[in-house]
Amino acid sequence: MTLTVVRHDDPAALLRRARPFLLRDEPETSLILGVAQNLAPDRPGPLLLTVERDDEVRAVALHIAPHSLLVTDVAPEDRAALRTTLLELVPDLPSMTGPMATVDALRTGWPQAHATVHMRLHKLERLIEPPVPPGQVRLATPADADALAPWAQGFTKDSGSDDPRPGAEVLAPYLDNGTLYLWEDGQARCMVGWSRDTPNGASISLVYTPPAHRGRGYATALAAHVSRLLLSRGKRFCVLFTNLANPTANAIYARIGYEPLSDHSTWSLRAP
Repeated sequence: MTLTVVRHDDPAALLRRARPFLLRDEPETSLILGVAQNLAPDRPGPLLLTVERDDEVRAVALHIAPHSLLVTDVAPEDRAALRTTLLELVPDLPSMTGPMATVDALRTGWPQAHATVHMRLHKLERLIEPPVPPGQVRLATPADADALAPWAQGFTKDSGSDDPRPGAEVLAPYLDNGTLYLWEDGQARCMVGWSRDTPNGASISLVYTPPAHRGRGYATALAAHVSRLLLSRGKRFCVLFTNLANPTANAIYARIGYEPLSDHSTWSLRAP
């Protein structure tokens, strides 16, 4: 069997080659699939790789500077070849994110690598309705940007993300696309967004409640509302990542029907 690591010129070329592989387990690969689909089809610059044996795609890796490399699960016998390619093409790679065993094997080429966050991927197909706290839902608009930018910064910190962007930049696509919702109880109490629209699913993200408003069920109710909305629009599933260091968040999502799929991690490849 011949193993090759193939570099693709643009996102359209990557998707033509890798879409059948990515759709084979769409919930598990939804992060890379969603990111690749949202890139301009002819956008230059990203590092777009497939790992192939005998003309069959077996893994995908994607890097858009200055963000983390994203990688699907890679078979143990294929990891050394991908690691060698990454060291040749992007020796200054800032970090990598993917299934724990795969990332743990790939990061060994960088002697200063250290784990920064461990995450769990969850999937929901059938919503369990939670208790409803006082208040109501409304769609966030660009007029909310100034008030919500610190919330987006808080989300980045609490989730353990290595996203270098300020809160306003993290927030902007959600406001522009109309995919961010607020729970209001006299005033805005929490926010929940969705992104990465794949053929059969979507990802819940940007879930944040300021500390003063926590413990009242706002985030649970709003996450359920957004999940219900996506399922009502024909999605077969919703996915989300949680920080394993935050047991409260993991318990919240379990109560509304999210079930664990797999564990992932992000490793910084630079000195602490």
